[in-house]
Amino acid sequence: MNEVALEIKNLSVEFHLRGKIIKAVNNLSWKLKKGHTLGIVGESGCGKSVSSLAILKLIPDPPGKISSGSILHEGKDILKMSDKNIRNLRGKKISMVFQEPMTSLNPLMTIGKQISEIIDRHFNLSKKETFEKAKNILDLVQIPDSDRWLNGYPHEMSGGMRQRVMIAMALVCEPTVLIADEPTTALDVTTQAQILALLNNLQKKLGTAVVMITHDLGVISETADHVIVMYAGKKVEEASVIDLFKKPKHPYTQGLMRAIPNLEEISKNVLKPKRLEEIKGIVPSLHDLPVGCSFANRCLFAMEKCKKVSPNFEEKSSGHWASCFKDFD
Repeated sequence: MNEVALEIKNLSVEFHLRGKIIKAVNNLSWKLKKGHTLGIVGESGCGKSVSSLAILKLIPDPPGKISSGSILHEGKDILKMSDKNIRNLRGKKISMVFQEPMTSLNPLMTIGKQISEIIDRHFNLSKKETFEKAKNILDLVQIPDSDRWLNGYPHEMSGGMRQRVMIAMALVCEPTVLIADEPTTALDVTTQAQILALLNNLQKKLGTAVVMITHDLGVISETADHVIVMYAGKKVEEASVIDLFKKPKHPYTQGLMRAIPNLEEISKNVLKPKRLEEIKGIVPSLHDLPVGCSFANRCLFAMEKCKKVSPNFEEKSSGHWASCFKDFD
């Protein structure tokens, strides 16, 4: 039995802008197991969202181009599918929740109409059956008074409710894979926690495999089984969520973790709170990447060879991979 829900092999995505080639994703590979959550974390511009758009062939061409690789779902390479098959795949087999509902939802259409369009695209149901399916999915994502909101508009809802609608639209066809791209970014802390709990409960109920894309390691710790850390278009570390937080093996991951507020430390030093550490410097330009390690100019442990040679992505301990010359034991 195949336990892999989705697999990316050696994926590279580039953009051709003003005579320059921007390598947004560089030779990325990963596997997502059925029913599991894969967390992909990194700063803005590291290639997280671009790689997720590539899964559904949503890279604008031009200027974007998937230059190499394969994306396997149920034994088929998505990148080789016809436009018709891709349209049938989107929403039914693989769905996506975007980070800003107000730019994804149509402000001129009712919530019910927008959900019904997805149902009509993939199912041959009567008007009554479509209405019932739309109502049931709103109930599933815990939107109160679902009958009323089927006739409501996005601007009438709170940010948290709009995100619940986005989740409902993504799950109405019960896909095997859900891609959640920064699903809690625009929400307050309380609503973030509610949305993450909702996604976790729905995953258990439906058995959906989830790709959780975020810049927030706190979200990763709460949701993911396995984690990939990306930097400047490349995968720099990969491990189970337990191993990654217990012993990160790449300086970039370590830097991200030092930037997380420690509530225990804060409670001990309320009057003189310790300043959070930042990763100094900026992500290098993707159209002019350095010769050696892309993180070398920001790294606390950089050696001379780091600026000349790019380290291999290798297994540092059982199931824990990183691209760094230094061993952190």
